Amino acid sequence: MREIVFAKYSNERCERFAIKTLITSEEGKTFVEKYPLSDSANAHVCQILKNKEKIDALYGAIGLKAVNCYPISDKKAVKFDYIEGMTFTEKLENIEKQEGFYQSFKMLESFKERLISLSEEEFLQTENFCRIFGEPSLPSGLHAANFCCFDLAFDNIIEGKDGKEYIIDYEWCFDFPVPIEYIFYRALKIYVVMGARVELIQKDIYGFLGFDKKLCEKFDEMETAFQSYVRGEVTSLRDLYESFEKNNYNISDILTQHNNEPYAQIYFDRGGDYSEEDSFKYPAKSGVELTVDITNDIKALRLDPLNESCAVAFERICMYGTKGAYTPQYITNGFDINGVLYFAEEDPMIIFNEIEEGTYKFYVKYSIYSIDNSRVDDIFKIYRKANELQAQKNELEIRLNSLNVEMTELRARFETSDKLANDREIVIEQMQQHIQNLTGIFENRQQQLENEKAELVNTLNEKEEYIKSIENSKAWKLVTKARELTGK
Repeated sequence: MREIVFAKYSNERCERFAIKTLITSEEGKTFVEKYPLSDSANAHVCQILKNKEKIDALYGAIGLKAVNCYPISDKKAVKFDYIEGMTFTEKLENIEKQEGFYQSFKMLESFKERLISLSEEEFLQTENFCRIFGEPSLPSGLHAANFCCFDLAFDNIIEGKDGKEYIIDYEWCFDFPVPIEYIFYRALKIYVVMGARVELIQKDIYGFLGFDKKLCEKFDEMETAFQSYVRGEVTSLRDLYESFEKNNYNISDILTQHNNEPYAQIYFDRGGDYSEEDSFKYPAKSGVELTVDITNDIKALRLDPLNESCAVAFERICMYGTKGAYTPQYITNGFDINGVLYFAEEDPMIIFNEIEEGTYKFYVKYSIYSIDNSRVDDIFKIYRKANELQAQKNELEIRLNSLNVEMTELRARFETSDKLANDREIVIEQMQQHIQNLTGIFENRQQQLENEKAELVNTLNEKEEYIKSIENSKAWKLVTKARELTGK
């Protein structure tokens, strides 16, 4: 029996590109199916079958193979084999965890070089290219081939259990040159932005892989044009890749070591409130290292790491007390992203309001980076997106847990009802058997009584006949006559 495991409707597109994608399971096999949502999208879906041969012919040279694709009978639809294995995204994450960021960057660099090795010519804009991607002023020296699998997002590349690398979705392919560098950049940006991997921006992943600020801006213009081509006149609830609306910047453009003469400031709360009178200022150039004595009347501390917006990377925060050293808890108006606090506010602050009894010293050491607020939006956007995704995940987990509890309760009720039903059927069956037994006993007894009655009737008849025979005998008549004469 065919079962639908997953369904996705790509209806935020113009009609000729609008499709639905299903993951189905049937007889132990899993498939990915794509259906047009209208007749005008038939050609788009049917083109997928033709793309497979072209992908195998070109990308086979670098070890990439298109997953098998079949037409669905009687329908303008196609289905792919479902490949189980490890995506390129997962491979990058694993190498990053095991060997560090540099090795994952080298893996990305190697993949970029594999794609560029497919180049057949230097990229030149064509009429078809400009119709879809606009007319960006691109630098010379970009690479291209006469055919391309455009959507090489890292989640679309899987190393199967057979050790081969498969492209599992090739809906978007073009029969004209598209810069290979752009195709790779696009996949890279999806990996960074959609995965909320802000630490990769901090480590200047775009710069490492050869994309300067100007080239990123041009590629982003192309992406905007492509999304407009896909959507047509359709107004999307959200942009398919809304993160492409912002420019990319090298991390060195966002964070710069602070070399001015600003200051950090410590405020003391002695049971009242923070005030300028009960505070100290400390020079804060590229970093701060300070030790503050804590007296018994100090209830809380407020540290302003800088007197303007900044990013702060802590090397150590520690309080010392009679029970030993401990790391204090704090609240802040900054964003904590992978251990770095980002303050977009002009008055950054960190408040330590849980000072343990017996604490006598506070030590802090941190580096300071100033922020260009006009460029930090990308980082905060990614951070907010990560928080939104986490919140959605938490909400889904709560709903899932609730559904599991409800399912458990329903299952228990069903089992109880089923048991009661079974018990009731057993009792009814037993009662029916008992009634049947009683009916048999009654019928047997009735027959016995009928037989006994018949015997009694026969006996009575026999007695009556016997009495009549005696009364009719001569002897009985003589005796009767004698009794009458004697009065006896």
